[in-house]
Amino acid sequence: MIAVAAGDPDCRLWLLDAKGGVEFSRWREHAEGFATNLDDGLAVLRELKRVMMERLEDLTAARAVKVTRGRWPLHVLVIDELHEFTVGVGKSKARHDEFNDLLRSLIALGRAPGISVIAATQKPTVDVVPSVVRANFPCAIAFRCRDSYSSDTILGQGMAHNGFDASTIGEPGGAWLMGESTNPVRMRTFNLSRRRTRRRSLPVDPCRTHRQGNRKRPVT
Repeated sequence: MIAVAAGDPDCRLWLLDAKGGVEFSRWREHAEGFATNLDDGLAVLRELKRVMMERLEDLTAARAVKVTRGRWPLHVLVIDELHEFTVGVGKSKARHDEFNDLLRSLIALGRAPGISVIAATQKPTVDVVPSVVRANFPCAIAFRCRDSYSSDTILGQGMAHNGFDASTIGEPGGAWLMGESTNPVRMRTFNLSRRRTRRRSLPVDPCRTHRQGNRKRPVT
């Protein structure tokens, strides 16, 4: 998904990588905003929310209900290791709460102005993905989970009992996709090796490079 967004001249990419930038470093030059910790992550989300609110004003002025490709660029926010940004105690709790509120707002209001949010975590618990955030995602994908409880956290309460249990997935890349239908559907992803990913990230689209030269410095 990141590779596709990075290569699309009509797309703006925003990346949060709690692993110190290891997973997303090769895409950094393509990103409008890049963060590896909570404080920088908050700065990225605040800026993206500002962009969203301005876009909503533009839509209202244009009497449009949603963005159209070619007129407005799309924005894609990708968050890896979501739990590092959403869960906190003590003095950091207020900042984590602000992160959750910003994330909820982007997910809930971002569709019409062309802002999509993709979040991944290896700890799918109610603490990591609060219900107010989880309920606003238009779809959820559950790869193999440790137990049925984790699977239900992603797909919905009781889904494992009804036979949609991600803890029983055996094949590589297998997953359950919960979209707008009543029940999840089975899916399988393809593997994009690190070598192929590196090759995809090396070329920089000349149109994107030209545009970046006329924009503000990305949030980092």
